[in-house]
Amino acid sequence: MINPLKDYAESHGVEIMLNTKAEELIQDETGKVVGVQVSQGDQTATISANNSVVLATGGFGANVEMREHYNTRWETLDASVKTTNSPAIVGDGIVMAEKIGAHLINMEHIQLYPFNNPITGVFYGIEAPSWSSEGLIYVNKDGKRFVNEVAMRDVRAEGILAQGGLVYAIYNQEVADRLNLEEKFADEYARCLEDGVFFKADTLEDLLTQCGFEGDALDNALASVERYNELAKAGSDDDFGKPASRMFALENPPYYACQWGTTSMLVCVGGLESDENCHTFTEEDPASPKRDIIKGLYVCGNVQGSRYAVEYPICMRGISHSLCVYYGYIAGKNCVAGV
Repeated sequence: MINPLKDYAESHGVEIMLNTKAEELIQDETGKVVGVQVSQGDQTATISANNSVVLATGGFGANVEMREHYNTRWETLDASVKTTNSPAIVGDGIVMAEKIGAHLINMEHIQLYPFNNPITGVFYGIEAPSWSSEGLIYVNKDGKRFVNEVAMRDVRAEGILAQGGLVYAIYNQEVADRLNLEEKFADEYARCLEDGVFFKADTLEDLLTQCGFEGDALDNALASVERYNELAKAGSDDDFGKPASRMFALENPPYYACQWGTTSMLVCVGGLESDENCHTFTEEDPASPKRDIIKGLYVCGNVQGSRYAVEYPICMRGISHSLCVYYGYIAGKNCVAGV
């Protein structure tokens, strides 16, 4: 997606300045944003805007200090919590805009991703059954099922965190075939098997033994799968309330297990308050109910703090990219037109 946009921009005369950090938004005497101060190494420069400035700098998911500062929900979001974000997602646009009086909104709504590779911290394709939550069971290190596998993302994240260690998602060949996993993610299958975070076996006992279960934990895990199969056949999850339409008995080998860490940083829903025209606003003043649009500044993408209210709906595929592309178009169009 990025390369076609880059090629189109450059073919229309856009200069993309790599290794160039935006440091500060520049305003004129009326408060309008008229440019950006940038740096390259120890060199600084000012880039003046022909019309206005567009901030498309992302959230702050890779900024541990900001995560900890705004976090009100999770026990910790320190460096021990890995992130699915690029290392560049550090909230610099939010900080620059806040310095000129922009209003931040929903900063405390920080979302964790419950299923991730415990080595890298990012999601991997082999856990695709968890996206639709069909035909799989989660068990903790004691071999016990602990959550509704189709619950909202934050419920599953909280459930995994409460286990205090690694958890496993177990499914079988029927699920893999239904989602075409082996063809779609062949390279990842091989890599994760080699890394020891993904397991495959012809029997459940062998699979669970590969995962490290033994003794009571192994007995519990076998019993958990047996119980899940009973509930699936009965068409009613009396233990955790998973819809019958998402339950399938795990009886036909081979069997697979994904090892998950203790969730990773996914997205910061908060950011700069904005409207449908990609304007952003001055900080709220209790003495005055009227607030001003910050002239010359437009925002789009994950720097916008009002794009999802308080919850990122991961069940809607493409929702983040589509919002970024749409509001990027609106911001650019309004920037040129001065709307």
